[in-house]
Amino acid sequence: MEGHTDYVRCGATSSASNNFLATGSYDHSVCLWDIRTSKCVLRLQHGKPLEDVIFFPSGGLLASAGGTEVKIWDIVGGGRQLQMSGSHQKTVTSLAMAAPGNSIAPGEHDSLRLLTGSLDGHVRVFELDQLKVTHVAKYSAPIMSMGLSPSCHTLAVGASTGLLSIRQRSEPKSIKEEPTSSALDTIQPRSSKRLNPSNYRYFLRGHSEVTEADTVVARPKQQHNREHDKFLRQFQYREALSSALSTGDYTVVVGVMEELVARGGLVSAISNRDAPSLEPLLAFLCKHAVSPNQSRLLIPVAHKVLDMYATMFGLSSNIKNLVALLRDRVLVEVRIQQKLQHLQGIMQPLLQTSVLGVENALK
Repeated sequence: MEGHTDYVRCGATSSASNNFLATGSYDHSVCLWDIRTSKCVLRLQHGKPLEDVIFFPSGGLLASAGGTEVKIWDIVGGGRQLQMSGSHQKTVTSLAMAAPGNSIAPGEHDSLRLLTGSLDGHVRVFELDQLKVTHVAKYSAPIMSMGLSPSCHTLAVGASTGLLSIRQRSEPKSIKEEPTSSALDTIQPRSSKRLNPSNYRYFLRGHSEVTEADTVVARPKQQHNREHDKFLRQFQYREALSSALSTGDYTVVVGVMEELVARGGLVSAISNRDAPSLEPLLAFLCKHAVSPNQSRLLIPVAHKVLDMYATMFGLSSNIKNLVALLRDRVLVEVRIQQKLQHLQGIMQPLLQTSVLGVENALK
């Protein structure tokens, strides 16, 4: 049977007749075949590369999954589209049908349900009248395949990580009648079963026993995100820098600044500050701007702050004092560097002479 122009991705046989077969292809179409003539008797345009097709139990309806959309088609009515749902965020990879009388949801045994699995890690259960979602199951990885048992009590899901997840629906517990006094007399004491490795309790034996020689190892405490990390995740750069400055930790502030430089948000973080929020930044620059380890990062930051807030230095006495302190620190550092350069100029001829003397001695 030939008719598709791209890879055939999926297929399904009609539950009403063994002579009809539906195939879905990456050419965005669904073909209905009559195997007696090997011809395509009906072509449906889904509009996206097909991942799965499935017939309804009656055989008159067909569901197709492609892209993020699931569509319901009326085969008997000439291929008319009845419903369409796009509730998934990523490609729908698999479909399954829960037949009436065997619904996976307790209390809904008289309705047909359609199950869809997607690369967004969700399995959604739809009622088919309006294609509304009734139940959702979340998985930790993209879903590649899905299967439902004939009784609709067991759901198997295969994920892209190689994980096979099997879920079973628990039956509601029935209320049992309490035994009468005469029945209590006939109840025999229950014999304890011998534990073996196939029983989960086998691995819990001795779990509650504690002796003086036991050593309890405490679990490591969970590391929670700090406040500045939360602001960075929300792209609130000004608040992230203010939160880092409030910690008083030099490594935290420098780390946040380096992250802001990598994101291109450092200018946004230091701009539009009032006097109370500008003072901690100036105080930090006064203390660490001339530090050899981070001078390449902090000196450009100091230049940017001075350029932005040159008109605000006279509005607050604290800011004026901090700017003066920053100037004094820079002047002291400049004098130290000048003296070091002068000392280097004195030592260079001496070192060169000593090297020549060693070379002559070796000759």
